[in-house]
Amino acid sequence: MDHETIKALIRKYNSQIDGLRGTVRLLELELGSNGSSPEITDPANLNGAQTKDGDLPVRQWEFASKSQTEAAEEVLTRIGHPLSIADLLDAIERGGRKVGGETPLERRSNLATQLGRSGRFGKAARGTWGLPTWKNVEPVKRGGKNQKKETEKSKPASA
Repeated sequence: MDHETIKALIRKYNSQIDGLRGTVRLLELELGSNGSSPEITDPANLNGAQTKDGDLPVRQWEFASKSQTEAAEEVLTRIGHPLSIADLLDAIERGGRKVGGETPLERRSNLATQLGRSGRFGKAARGTWGLPTWKNVEPVKRGGKNQKKETEKSKPASA
């Protein structure tokens, strides 16, 4: 394999690892357990979106007047690489923007729905979002499955 392919695979797998860590963290929070993995349950990891470069600096209330998608776009632009939906949610909420849902799982799902519908984001891996202009980020089509159904309904019936 050439160096570029290896680098791309490393980025892909690191994104998947970040997504899985976020999922494990959410599940631990759902259970209310302290868990046994210091990497995941370390309070420093629970207080901010973790990146290779450390905590993503988000000021309290800086996203309060922005939409969820505007806040997510700003976080991703600032960090410069894809983040798990859990880390995006955490950064947005630390910035003062509420995301609907009673549980962390519902809030994560609601945010992912908003990102997908906006047409301004893409997926780098399962549960990992980025900007579609980035390498290895697949754009998410606005409207998804329902858009196709609406288009088919609006077509006139052929004779």
